[in-house]
Amino acid sequence: ALIIDPLDGADRLSNRVQLCTRLFPCKIHLVGFGSDWGLLERHDQGSIKCASRDGCEWIWLRDSEVRCADSNPADYSLFDVDGALLVASNATFRGCRSSTDGGVMRCFGGGGSALRVIGSSFIATSSEGVGGAVVALGCAASLEGTLFQQCESRGGGGALAAGRYSCYGEETAVVKTSVVVSECSFMDCASDKDGGAILTASEEATIILSNSTFVSCYSNAMGGAVALRSGVSSLGVGLVFQGNQAVSGGALSLQSSAYLQLARANFSSNQAVGKGGGAIYVESSNVVLDLVHCRNNSASGGGGGALFWSGMEPTFAGSPPSPANNTIISQLDPLSGLGGSDPVSQIGLRGGWQDRPACCVEAPALRRESRPSDGVTVAADSNLGLRTPIASVSVAPVPGFVDKTLEWLELCGPGNAAMYGPCYASSYSSLLSLGMPSVVSPGLSFEVDVFKKDAYNQTINTDSESTVRTLAATSDLPISNIDMSVALSGEFIGILSQGHVRLSLAVKPEFDVVDTTRGVTHLARPLNIFFLGTDLSTGGDMSSPATSLNFASGFDVCPRGYILDLTGSTTAQNQSGGTRAGSCTRCGVYRYSVSPLAGSTVGVPSCFNCPTSADCKGGDDVTFSIGRWIISGGMYTLVGCPRGYQLLNSIGGVFSHDIQNCVKCTSSQYIVDSNNSAFSCQNCPLGASCDGSTLTSLVPGATWAADNATGQYLLTSCPPGYQRLATTLDTQQCALCDAAKYCVGGAAAAAACQDGWYAPPGSKSPDDCQPAVIVELSATMPMTKDSFAAKETAFISSVAAVAEVEVGFVYITQVVAASRREAASENEDRSARRASAGIQVTSRVATGSNSLAEQVAGKLSKDRLDAQLATRSMPETTSFSARAVVPAPSSDGIALSTVVGSSVGGFVVLMALLGVGWILVHKLKQQSAHRAFLAAFRTAKPGDRATRSFTPNELQRSYVAEQVLGRGAFGCVVKMRTLKGNQAVAIKMLVPGRGTVFDEREQRQLLREAAVLELMTSSKCPHAVHLAGIDAVVVKPDLACFVMEYLHGDDMKTVIQDVGPISDMEAIKVARNVLAALKVMHAEGLVHR
Repeated sequence: ALIIDPLDGADRLSNRVQLCTRLFPCKIHLVGFGSDWGLLERHDQGSIKCASRDGCEWIWLRDSEVRCADSNPADYSLFDVDGALLVASNATFRGCRSSTDGGVMRCFGGGGSALRVIGSSFIATSSEGVGGAVVALGCAASLEGTLFQQCESRGGGGALAAGRYSCYGEETAVVKTSVVVSECSFMDCASDKDGGAILTASEEATIILSNSTFVSCYSNAMGGAVALRSGVSSLGVGLVFQGNQAVSGGALSLQSSAYLQLARANFSSNQAVGKGGGAIYVESSNVVLDLVHCRNNSASGGGGGALFWSGMEPTFAGSPPSPANNTIISQLDPLSGLGGSDPVSQIGLRGGWQDRPACCVEAPALRRESRPSDGVTVAADSNLGLRTPIASVSVAPVPGFVDKTLEWLELCGPGNAAMYGPCYASSYSSLLSLGMPSVVSPGLSFEVDVFKKDAYNQTINTDSESTVRTLAATSDLPISNIDMSVALSGEFIGILSQGHVRLSLAVKPEFDVVDTTRGVTHLARPLNIFFLGTDLSTGGDMSSPATSLNFASGFDVCPRGYILDLTGSTTAQNQSGGTRAGSCTRCGVYRYSVSPLAGSTVGVPSCFNCPTSADCKGGDDVTFSIGRWIISGGMYTLVGCPRGYQLLNSIGGVFSHDIQNCVKCTSSQYIVDSNNSAFSCQNCPLGASCDGSTLTSLVPGATWAADNATGQYLLTSCPPGYQRLATTLDTQQCALCDAAKYCVGGAAAAAACQDGWYAPPGSKSPDDCQPAVIVELSATMPMTKDSFAAKETAFISSVAAVAEVEVGFVYITQVVAASRREAASENEDRSARRASAGIQVTSRVATGSNSLAEQVAGKLSKDRLDAQLATRSMPETTSFSARAVVPAPSSDGIALSTVVGSSVGGFVVLMALLGVGWILVHKLKQQSAHRAFLAAFRTAKPGDRATRSFTPNELQRSYVAEQVLGRGAFGCVVKMRTLKGNQAVAIKMLVPGRGTVFDEREQRQLLREAAVLELMTSSKCPHAVHLAGIDAVVVKPDLACFVMEYLHGDDMKTVIQDVGPISDMEAIKVARNVLAALKVMHAEGLVHR
């Protein structure tokens, strides 16, 4: 026995001491003296080795403190026990460091190697290998009531490490290791490898942990407090883990087929900063949990705030295990057979620290400021009050676990947290797809969310690197039935981000039936998709269940604006035994679709070209500028246009989709029905006025009827006084009844008065015919019938001017082709005769008496007539004659001259009176008509319909008014038609601005304007307005009229309003025409202002 006497100061141990020899076996007692413990100081390489082969049986150290003075680690543990027994009772080991395994004690070798530590303390010990305080290899170790504080190791097991031992040269002869830890405390222990406090790693090792506490221990790998691996079998009862930290398994980790049955354990405020398991981490190991309480644990870098498992699912026991007792410990008690006579038996196996169980000791405050926490802060005042029972927390059944006695299971206590799975999580991973649309369209992308899930359907949001791809399958067993023939496109491959990826993919299926007529589509086979990936954290595959895709079908197989594009097929109809891949294709700009199976070619789906009057931006985005459209036969069809527009949708009676349009009729046209494609814009007949949509008769009382077969208006009747002229549809009109004729109206032709009788133009009945003395004029003119017809009114005006009678008393009876002889004068040579053929015109002048007839006949001469014809742009006559035609005798045989001669006395007086009366009545009628004209003139507005009152007396026998074209301060312009020839003219009429007659200045202005118009007319400039018609210039004291040609079309303002700004070329053309007219005026010395 070696007495360590504190009175002598510290005893020094400076060298390695190998106890005993084979010749002299020994047992060594190191005992402190007196009431104070003895002090043994270690210096340099000081250590003690007790090997059974050297005869050393055991070392017993008690009531002493071993203090290691040097800061450098020694080459050996302080105590090496090889096949012997080491007992430490009430001993303290402080600051000891070793460059090998076991900072203080190393028990190995088998063959009776044993270690017992009772009521001792290991403070600030460390090793460069495993076991910062104690290592047991092939040893039976028992640690009771002992404190391990700030023990550290680099290789694992900051305080204690246990494992297998094989003898040198006999590696197959493995010595088992058993460790019992009871009522011990591990505080602030740490390791760079697994097990911040304890590491047990061997299938030949067993360890029992009971009634012990682990506080603020740390591992830079697995198991912040305890790490079990490599097939070790273990039992834990009554353990408390608080404030421990590791990469995975903040308090406890099991790896590589380790086994643990854990009962009545408390885990609080432990933390894992890596893969997961804030309290417990289980990897390919078996653990049975019974009455395990977890709260406020966290896995800040992974899953499972309380528990994370990989490979094997933990088991929850059906009933709580029996509490640990002496029997459990005595099974592994290495000294249980020594007998009571041996000094060791006096130690008192259940004394000392056993009287102060660790589970009832107030745990010290966590002190982790000196260790990195990877961004996780542990409260400095988070003490675990073990005297206060942990509150019961009811939890919901855990998915995936068999529900056994969960009424007392508190694994999921309050406050547990993790990146995913706040309570439990697993490394088992699968894929789950969400958001799959109920109906998809062929070839069109749709979005689906894919999540990486663990065994409890929790999203593993720590994965931001694994790749997921989409595959097609022919059945709901995807892996074994992958269909590589299905075309996938879009984003069908993606990388997870926090356990989730959103894919936007499209699937192009195959069809065996596509009937565009009946709207039937059928897939060649069912189609499923699933998602497959490789879990980069485990290297294993992960997949999702197969999902059957429900494709849209029939006329809804694609959305509006798309067509079903059948790749490589010329027809969409079903072909026996054939399949075609189909996808929905969106129509581009200038095209459209409203039905995916429709097309311009029957049976082949295709996009339609944009109709003429539409704006197509692609798809079904179609805007129509005009008309009423419907969808018919899978396309837009124009069925109606606004009034005044022609519905155009066919060529030659055959429907043409692309040309559909509403074409505006011109202002000189009309249309019967704008909603009927059979009707077109029609030219306005001579007897009507048109505004582009409707037809209005120029003669009130005329009847026009629409012909629904031709889409044209037909003149069916005229009012009395007018005759219906309908040689062609364009020339239909109600013409004023000619002189010497009367018109009863309707469709009846004009009837001539009997020979020698006269009726004024517009006569309505035979009663209007009166006896008259006729002057017949015959003139031959070098003209054709057609050219004369255009100048007929001018010829009548010329005759009336020569005869000095009203125009209404002159009428033409016959126009025939003249013979060569009649057309030439007698003194013309033969060649001239051949060249001067023309027409012979016979006209008459009605007079009231023979004397008047003789006067008229005397006034009519070739020279005077030729002069009047020249003013009206007509050629001279080639022959001329005039004579009075005396009416035939009456029926009683008495000649009219005889009657007149015999009654000259009284009859002359009577006729004189009648003449004066007729003149007075005629004068009153003219005055009344002039007043009506002035009233209508002063109230006229552009666009008003012109009545008869708009025509002054001077023009009534030659023109009929239609419409007011323009209006000024003292004048207006009225559209009129000639009574002969039905030619449209524009007549500018002016009245005195002040008073009833023009003053001298106004007369000069009027004469100057007349001269300018005549000058521009004679210049024949095509871009200036010319005088036209009969009596083109009329200047009287109270009225001035200028008859000008009527120009068809619209003014520039109207054109711009209707069709918008004109092109540059059109503007240049207009400007050049205006400048050409100005050039003519400037050449004549005139300035337009």
